[in-house]
Amino acid sequence: MDSHSTKFLGFTKEEQDLAEDYFEDLGPIPRLFIGFVRNPAQLLDYKLDRDGKIAGLTSDSLRRFAHKGGDLDLDAESHKVFLVRRDELDDPTKASIGPITANVRMEITTVLDKMRRLEAGALGSQRTHCRTGTASSGACRGTAGG
Repeated sequence: MDSHSTKFLGFTKEEQDLAEDYFEDLGPIPRLFIGFVRNPAQLLDYKLDRDGKIAGLTSDSLRRFAHKGGDLDLDAESHKVFLVRRDELDDPTKASIGPITANVRMEITTVLDKMRRLEAGALGSQRTHCRTGTASSGACRGTAGG
């Protein structure tokens, strides 16, 4: 983050440090970290919305974000989680989408790991046990939990 911007706005050293913390946590969106330094009460609402968006991620929503990001048509809520980056400055049509900050990347990774564990657990609980030689006769039983 450019500390000259915060000095220009008349931020104290403490406010500059706070703005830099917000920049690292929330992403490179000046209106956010400047606004939150000036009005800290808004920060909680923003973080609750962002964390809710991350917690609600599914494999389908991630695919949708990836697809929409390629079209540079993300909805307003997704900008709290993802950032579109230009792959080449000379060609604005080449862009990629990724987590807005390292902190968000960690949170998304945690959600994805949880999804994988839940899916693995669901698959494990759907295993079917059959006695030898009885599978064709329909004498198989499903078990809950494995």
